[in-house]
Amino acid sequence: MSRKCLIYRPVAEFPLSDPDFSQEIQERFTRPNSNPIQPTQPEERHLTILGAREYPKVLHPSRLRIHLPEQSQKNLELNVVGARMLGECALTLVFNDLSQTLPREERRRIKQAFIEAGATTPHHKKFKPHVTIAKIPRGISRRHVIRWTENMLPTDPTVIVGGITQNNLSGREFNEQSLIEFDFSNEGHFLDLQVADCMLLPPLKQKPEKKGCGHHSHS
Repeated sequence: MSRKCLIYRPVAEFPLSDPDFSQEIQERFTRPNSNPIQPTQPEERHLTILGAREYPKVLHPSRLRIHLPEQSQKNLELNVVGARMLGECALTLVFNDLSQTLPREERRRIKQAFIEAGATTPHHKKFKPHVTIAKIPRGISRRHVIRWTENMLPTDPTVIVGGITQNNLSGREFNEQSLIEFDFSNEGHFLDLQVADCMLLPPLKQKPEKKGCGHHSHS
């Protein structure tokens, strides 16, 4: 069962994009006769900015248009606040709230645009903008992986994302109406963010929490 999210992709720059990361995380945590850790391939990386709970059940006729500040141009710069496990196996980098990177007036306009489109703003406590960087199989300590990943990050890491794709997300073509239209007004043209299936995160499942290995739902 797929869960719909709103995403940016591709991720233009990434703290862990070095090919050595894939080899190091596999050598550090993969055990003999077990499934290997699967780092997310560069072409599949994306920034999820709106979770399934914020996805509107009914899309109003007027499309949601968000005016980003001029300084954002074709990319956004977000601060990494830590690593987290989402769902049962998705190792993610978590970012500061997207709205906190924008001026107050822009935050007000974005909030109003979401309301007019019938969507709620992404402020659920459990949801944070994030990039999935690897799939972690069972039998590996989530706590140790998270601690190791955070230690791998540079001081005050940031990620620059951009290149909003209009279709062909995850190899699929989308003909449905866009939910969000980003208007870079200083350039005089529009870039559409399509609704897409979040391919890398598993369906939400309720399972008992194991000691020392917390699980967080993706929403």
